Amino acid sequence: VLPALLEKRIVLERGRFVEVAPPLLGEALAAEAIAGRPLALPGLLVNLEGGARLRLLSRLRNIGESDDVDQAFESIFSPNGWFPDFESLLTRAEEFRSLAPGRPVGASGCLQRLLRGLAASTLKEKVIGTARREIVWALSDLSLRRDTFHEAAGVLLCLAEGENEQFGNNATGVLRELFHPFHPEVACPL
Repeated sequence: VLPALLEKRIVLERGRFVEVAPPLLGEALAAEAIAGRPLALPGLLVNLEGGARLRLLSRLRNIGESDDVDQAFESIFSPNGWFPDFESLLTRAEEFRSLAPGRPVGASGCLQRLLRGLAASTLKEKVIGTARREIVWALSDLSLRRDTFHEAAGVLLCLAEGENEQFGNNATGVLRELFHPFHPEVACPL
C-alpha cells in the first residue's frame, strides 16, 4: 500500500517516516490517532524524532474543536505536563512555539506561570539564544489575540526588563509595537 501512496504523492518520505501530504487528510488522521485516548499523545510525541514531532504538532494545532485534542493540549501545558518548570520550557522552546497556536489560552497561561515571577536578571542570564527567540515569537503571536493579549504583554514586559538581544524584534521591540496606536493586528483595545 505504501509504495502506491508514495507514487500518487499522498504520502511523502521524510527520513525514516512518511508524512501525509494533503493537510486535511493529515489532520483527520492525526485526530483519529488520539481519538478516545488523548493522554497517550504526550507519550507518542516524546517517542518521535524532532522533525516528525513538529509535523505532528503542526497537524494537531490545526484541528478544530475536539475534546480529545483539547484534553491532550491541556495535559501538555499543565504544571505536570511537558513544561512543568522553567528549564523544560527552555529545552523545548521550539515545540512550545509550535504548540502555542493550537491552544493559545493554555500556552499563555503556561508562559505566565513559568516566566512572570522570575527576576529580570534571571531572564537576562538564562533565557538566551534560540530558546529566547522561540518564546518571543510565540508571545508575539499570542499578543495579537484578544483572549491572550494581557498575559502575553505581561510576559513580554518581564522579558523586556531583562533584555539581552539587539534585534529589532526582540522582546522590547515586540512590546513597543503592541502599543503603537495604529497597529493593524492588535485585537485588544488600547
